[in-house]
Amino acid sequence: MGKVQSDDYWSGTAYAPDPASNAWNFNTNNGNQNNNHQNNELFAWAVRPGG
Repeated sequence: MGKVQSDDYWSGTAYAPDPASNAWNFNTNNGNQNNNHQNNELFAWAVRPGG
């Protein structure tokens, strides 16, 4: 895999305490997982099933 931007990326999982407004994200620089308001602009990581 090539270079990955060290930054925050959205996951596909809503944040349970406030699923209408927040979702989980992860940081490729430090490995932290946090929740963030869905209006914020973060990177996206496209995935597809292997096979």
